Amino acid sequence: MNSTSAKSKQKYLELLEHLYDALHADIGIVIRTDNIELTRQKLYAIRKAFTPEFDGLSFLVSPDDLKTELWIIKNAPNSG
Repeated sequence: MNSTSAKSKQKYLELLEHLYDALHADIGIVIRTDNIELTRQKLYAIRKAFTPEFDGLSFLVSPDDLKTELWIIKNAPNSG
């Protein structure tokens, strides 16, 4: 395995761990990243691959830090 694919796999596992952390948190978690949009795209891809396990999570850019802070939050349960 070359270093690029090893880094890619490590990043994938890190993002997967963030999703599990958010799933088990009361509301969600905050992560820091140097590329908000790329991180969101990767999170959406992982969420799609693990459907329905992560369907209840949303990815929002923090209004406090638009460049480096991403929120992974639980969606409100459906009432009805």
